[in-house]
Amino acid sequence: STRKESSAASDVYKRQAINRSMLGQPGLDLTNILGVNQIKYLFVTHLHEDHTVGLPSFILSPYKWGSHTDKVIFGPVGTESLVGSIVKGWHVDRQEMPQGSTHQSPEGSGATVGEVNFNVEYPGPIFEDDNVIVEAFPTKHGALCCTLAFRFTAKSDGRVVVFGGDGRYSEGLVQASKGADVLVMEGVTDEDIKYATWGGDDLEKRKATIGAYHMFPKVMKQIQDESGVKEIVMVHEQDWAPPEKYKRLNLLHEMQRAGVKNIYSAMDGDLY
Repeated sequence: STRKESSAASDVYKRQAINRSMLGQPGLDLTNILGVNQIKYLFVTHLHEDHTVGLPSFILSPYKWGSHTDKVIFGPVGTESLVGSIVKGWHVDRQEMPQGSTHQSPEGSGATVGEVNFNVEYPGPIFEDDNVIVEAFPTKHGALCCTLAFRFTAKSDGRVVVFGGDGRYSEGLVQASKGADVLVMEGVTDEDIKYATWGGDDLEKRKATIGAYHMFPKVMKQIQDESGVKEIVMVHEQDWAPPEKYKRLNLLHEMQRAGVKNIYSAMDGDLY
């Protein structure tokens, strides 16, 4: 078992090292690809604060660096209200540059919103341009009424990447991930859930509570088996092991022990 885990860890780090070496190739410079003036569109899976706290900077930072294009934000019901509150709440900041020494036009300091509402009807593709088609699917995350997964299909080669956000098992997530090349998804430990600092006083209640919000390894395997997704890139990892037990790849190994295949623990700068 130890040998298998060591081999798995070696394979992961080898893959990630190869990925990072590719970033130096022409056209793969993340500084340019993810430059503040290059990003116009944002797709929000759900409206919890830890996933939306960066919205003011997403809207305003590019503007301050010379972008004159308003951002376009897609998200669940409630996104329009949230973005409207940000634009209104940051009024002083938005007006400083037009009125200050730079006399910059206010164009580009706002955002438009496309809300996805499955209570009305299935929206079909929510966005399309010359490069990509984006579809939204309903998911489940705690008691939130409206949460989403996004399926991105590249027109150049048909490659499909799905971003699942946070959540437990749902038919929508399975449908979004059908035959996809990559699923980007969060995960949470089951083996070390006893160390979690929230969810209830006893283990059974803690598992039920946390499992309503996040993806246990056995559920990740179910998603993989039912969808046929080729690779899974794990983000938003929640390993509740105490400091003396914690290792960087604990949760990855737990996912592998549960039977999840072709799964990677994401690190900044990786390519998949």
